[in-house]
Amino acid sequence: MAKKRKLFNLRKFVLQEAAKLSGKTTPTSKVKAKEYKAGQEASQLEKNVNHAKHLKLKEAKIKAAHKRLVLEMRKLQKRKVALKKRIIKDI
Repeated sequence: MAKKRKLFNLRKFVLQEAAKLSGKTTPTSKVKAKEYKAGQEASQLEKNVNHAKHLKLKEAKIKAAHKRLVLEMRKLQKRKVALKKRIIKDI
């Protein structure tokens, strides 16, 4: 006997996944989680958060520098085009 193939319903699947991610919280009594003392895990988490902040600041600084360089490059290109026109005009 041949098995019937079920059609994949994308809409239903997406709605189910959205329901999972909707933010419904489960009671803490039903959650099985290991508890740790605040120690190395907490300090490592703090280091990671600080590193993320540092990278964000560095990214902003690089972005600002890039913006300045792009503006400077455009100005130089305009001057170069004007100079070429002047040279051709003088010839």
